[in-house]
Amino acid sequence: MAAARQTGERPALVVFVDRTECAWLRWLKHGFRHCFVVIRDEPCWLICDALKDRIELNSLHLPRSFNLADFYAGQGHHVLVGRTARDLPRDWLTLAPLTCVSVAKRLLGIRATWVLTPWDLFAHLSSKESLRWRVVSGSAVPKASAVQARF
Repeated sequence: MAAARQTGERPALVVFVDRTECAWLRWLKHGFRHCFVVIRDEPCWLICDALKDRIELNSLHLPRSFNLADFYAGQGHHVLVGRTARDLPRDWLTLAPLTCVSVAKRLLGIRATWVLTPWDLFAHLSSKESLRWRVVSGSAVPKASAVQARF
């Protein structure tokens, strides 16, 4: 864990959810209408869920043996397991609406302006070029994900 702290990287999950309370989000790809991020910060997991009217922050104190990715996948969600990239140099100000995806990108250290929807984020993180993430899924994994990395 000391090496992870020195590089700024921490274990993280991105959970993709189908259910949404917003009627205008139903046009988004099935299974990818919302996302939230879970980051390991010893001794707990921190959950950041950006909703339409608030951002919920919660901490989970779970035994190390508990597999949180499998838990979310067992609920039928698509889950990506990887690490944050927190040592990026400062960049120019990026203007973007406050969405679940924009919050996830900030938390994970992702600078991809074309990533706007949960599906875009999933496809970007699970691409062959992104070897930092692996898919854990409770249902069929979409074709855009060809992850070879191991976490």
